[in-house]
Amino acid sequence: MKHLKGISLIMIAMILCTSLASCSKPIDWSKYPVETIDALYTYDINDERQAVGIVNYVFVGKVLSFDDTEYRRVTETKLPDGTVSRFGVPYSHFTVVVTQNIKGDLITEEPIEVIKHGGITIDGEKLFVFSDGDAMPEVGETYVFRATAQEDGSLLVAGPKSNVRVENGDPNGIVDKYVDAYNNEIVNELVAEMKRYLSKYDVNYKG
Repeated sequence: MKHLKGISLIMIAMILCTSLASCSKPIDWSKYPVETIDALYTYDINDERQAVGIVNYVFVGKVLSFDDTEYRRVTETKLPDGTVSRFGVPYSHFTVVVTQNIKGDLITEEPIEVIKHGGITIDGEKLFVFSDGDAMPEVGETYVFRATAQEDGSLLVAGPKSNVRVENGDPNGIVDKYVDAYNNEIVNELVAEMKRYLSKYDVNYKG
C-alpha cells in the first residue's frame, strides 16, 4: 500500500508539472556564452568507477523544474568609472523526481531539490560550467546524477559528467554503465577519510 501511495504521489507531481506553466521555469542555456570553470580533481574524471566512488549518491532522476540561481562568495569591485562590478559563484536549484537509486537511498515518493554547481553569472551575461564536458540539466530530461550530501543535508551536483543525460529507452546503456561502476567503484584514500553527511532526502534521515 505504501509503495502504491508513493507511485501515486509521483504521478500527481508529474501531471501537475506538465499542466502548470509555473511548475517549470523555462530557460535556454544555449543562448548564453559559456565560460568554463577549471578545477583540479582527486580522481580520474573519465573513469566512472572513480567518479561514483567520490560521491555518496548516484541516482536516475527527471528534472521537473529549474527554480532559481543562488550566488555564493559574492564580492564587489569598484571600477575607475565609479560603477561597481559584482561577482558570485552560481549554484542552480532544480526540482527533480528520483526514479531509480543506484548508490544511496533517496526518497522516491516526492520530488527533491538538487543544487548544481554552475549556472548564469550574476550579471546575467554568461553561463558558468566546469570544463571537460560539463552541462546544465534541461527541464523535462532524465539524467544519472552524481551528488554529494552537504552538512545542511542539501544535495550538491558538481563537476564534469555529474549529470549525464539518459535518452528515452536508454539506448546507450547509461544507467547500466553506472550500476556497473557502482558495483566496481573505486574509493581513493582521500575520499575514504572525508566525513560523509546524510542527505535530508535520504530515507534514513532523522533531521
